[in-house]
Amino acid sequence: MYIHVTVTPRAKEAHFKQLSPAHFICTVRETTERNLANKAVLRLLATHFKTKDIRLINGHRSRKKIFAIGD
Repeated sequence: MYIHVTVTPRAKEAHFKQLSPAHFICTVRETTERNLANKAVLRLLATHFKTKDIRLINGHRSRKKIFAIGD
């Protein structure tokens, strides 16, 4: 399953909101340096979907990302 996530780094607090079954908005406190924001989003997705089989497919340096959940 693919999901689309719009990420806002360097926010005051971490927030995760589901807009539709495949679209999410996520704010994280971490910066974009050293891939910290992407790792924080991965942790939020792992707790939401209760799985660790999550991969970043597209948008490594963009605010709009596509993640693959499961196979």
